[in-house]
Amino acid sequence: MFLSSKTKTMKILYGKIKLSSLILCGFIVLFACKSSINTNATTPSDSTQLTKKNKPKVDTISDIDSTKKYIYLTFDDGPQPGTLDCEKICKDENVKATFFMVGLHAMSDKSSKQIVKNLQAQEPFFLVANHSYTHAFRNHFYKFYEDPNGAFQDFIRCQDSLQFSNLYARLPGNDSWSGGSLHAVAKLTKAVVQKLDTAGYIVVGWDDEWRFKNGKMPIETPEQMLNQVEYMLNNNHTKSKNHIVILTHDRMFHNNESQVKLISFIRGLKQHKDYVFQTIDKYPFTAKRK
Repeated sequence: MFLSSKTKTMKILYGKIKLSSLILCGFIVLFACKSSINTNATTPSDSTQLTKKNKPKVDTISDIDSTKKYIYLTFDDGPQPGTLDCEKICKDENVKATFFMVGLHAMSDKSSKQIVKNLQAQEPFFLVANHSYTHAFRNHFYKFYEDPNGAFQDFIRCQDSLQFSNLYARLPGNDSWSGGSLHAVAKLTKAVVQKLDTAGYIVVGWDDEWRFKNGKMPIETPEQMLNQVEYMLNNNHTKSKNHIVILTHDRMFHNNESQVKLISFIRGLKQHKDYVFQTIDKYPFTAKRK
């Protein structure tokens, strides 16, 4: 059967239109599927989730050398007098550290906020994390934790104000842990920790504390702290074997005498060739509980 030139042209044109339609439909379906996936990935599942569009990731697994012992030096309550001193000492001694920041302190003036930004710019050598916005309604701890919704929103306000790159948090005035299989929480803080956990936070406590008196003066000597750390690591008196989280406060090291103590403590730790300084995001929290 012979087709006229016009008929052939019409059939070829029809075929091209049909093929183009199929290709267009395919792109539409692919785009719709991709959009659906992205929407599901970024939409909070409930009202306790963070409101930030790009919620920071929490790295809960890190490479661990079983022959090493890990030191997590942490400084609380910054930025305040002493924060820059702690930063300088750690940089001079080439040791990593984590700074838990208070939003109210950071937002008090431009220089304080800039301190936070400068530390954040040095990640991953330093890690800057959440220590609430008001530090428990300015140290009203019972009132703070008895209002779990208010306490949770206090952490969210700090997160939004300082734009942390992570979801690690430390409770003001309370040694609670919640992350992966590690869960050690006081009854008073249980409700707010549950909210933080649901929102994806890892709550970090501490194993050993360098205490202070008169608001800022270190109590223990560097030698006493070194002995405590060695004893706890050697006798498995830490939350995770071969890992020790040390709590200090920035303001403890704002004068020359106390700075010498911090340097002595750090150098004493460095004498142990099997000790490794790390930021808290390298702590071996396991996968999230189901």
